Amino acid sequence: PTQDGYHGGASLPIVTRAADVRRPTKPNPLELVDDHAAHVHPEDWKVHDRCSEWLRAKGDASRSSGGGGGPPWFLYCSLNIPHPAFRTNATWLHAVDEAAVRASPPAWPAEGSMHPYDAYMTTSKAVGDDQPVFGEVGVFRVRRTYLAMVAEADYLIGQVVEAAREAKLYRGALVVYLSDHGEMSMEHRQIWK
Repeated sequence: PTQDGYHGGASLPIVTRAADVRRPTKPNPLELVDDHAAHVHPEDWKVHDRCSEWLRAKGDASRSSGGGGGPPWFLYCSLNIPHPAFRTNATWLHAVDEAAVRASPPAWPAEGSMHPYDAYMTTSKAVGDDQPVFGEVGVFRVRRTYLAMVAEADYLIGQVVEAAREAKLYRGALVVYLSDHGEMSMEHRQIWK
C-alpha cells in the first residue's frame, strides 16, 4: 500500500486507459513468478496466527464463563494470497496437479481481433503482440505458481477453521469467503484479474 492508501490518485495505467495509449504498465508476468521462495507470504501467516489465537482465547473465555458461548462475534481474517507477485515454494507446488494444469491450454486470440479494452489490457499487462510470446512452458509456470498460492491460502483458511473447531466455536458459525477478483491465468491473453 501507498502512504495514503492503495489508490493514491491518478496513475499511468488509469490515465492511459482513457486515452487508449497502449504500452506495458506492468512487468512481464514471468518476472513476477518465483517458485523457489523459501518462506512465502509471511504477512498472511501472521494474520493466520492472530486469527487462530483470537479464536483460542475466545473459546477459553467462553469455557471459563460457563460455556454459554457469549454474545455473537465476528472475525475478519484477511489474506493477501493468491495475489501478484506470484511467489511459492516446493511445499505448495507439490499440492498442484500438474497434469490438470497442462490439460487446459489457454486461448490466445490475435490482439487485432480483441475488443479494444481487452487489447489495451493485454498490452498494459505485458502480454500483447509486442511482448515476448508466452509458450506452453511460460503459461504453465504462471498457472502452476498461482494454483500453488491457492493451495497455501486453502491451508491457512483450513487452519483457522480448525482453530474454531478446537475452541468449540465452529458449531453454528457462518464462514464467508470473499475475494476482490479472480485470476485470468493467461486465458484470453489476460493475467492479474
